[in-house]
Amino acid sequence: MAPTWHDLTLDERFWRNVDKCGPLVAEIPELGPCWLWTAAKNGNGYGAFSPGGGVTALAHRWIYERENGQIDSSLHLDHLCRRPACIRPSHLDPVPCRTNLMRSPIAPAAINAGKTHCNYGHEFTPENTRVYEDGHRECKACRRERTRRHHSRQRADQVAQEIEAGARLTADQESILRAWIQSGQALTLRESAGFSRAAAAQVLGVAKTALLSGFSQ
Repeated sequence: MAPTWHDLTLDERFWRNVDKCGPLVAEIPELGPCWLWTAAKNGNGYGAFSPGGGVTALAHRWIYERENGQIDSSLHLDHLCRRPACIRPSHLDPVPCRTNLMRSPIAPAAINAGKTHCNYGHEFTPENTRVYEDGHRECKACRRERTRRHHSRQRADQVAQEIEAGARLTADQESILRAWIQSGQALTLRESAGFSRAAAAQVLGVAKTALLSGFSQ
């Protein structure tokens, strides 16, 4: 009779699910062919192996630690071959998560790190770039613009509150209100201050239709 799953040793159960005739790594053929996991895989394509006791492990991590000793839980095994199903230990490199992400050609972090300009066209120069501890970058020009808009919104909210209280606006306050309405974000002002387009038009002495449609009643 053919041996059952319970008749096999732990190593026999593992290696029966491995194809050692996988493809070579084009960029580094000296690593040899991939050893591909042929059994169950998780949603990311990594092999899933049950060593027993109701535990499911990542097949590549399980065999790597079995042959090289336990690695720190904070480290990720980077597939040098870029094939998640490969479990060959020589194709695996224990590195911090950030390093693993930066090596991937499809990871958002790696793609963003290769950008020379932010999404709004500002160049990532040393003077215009803030780099955080986790490695991600922030455009200083965009940060200044967000801060300016935040302060503008605060000033406009104050004007709206004064209008609600029946106060007459100064020329500067009218200028602030006009700029805010023309910015296309007046709907936020209405929602935060309970302030209608008709009321703004009356205060400013203009026709209601002259204000942007985004400032709904």
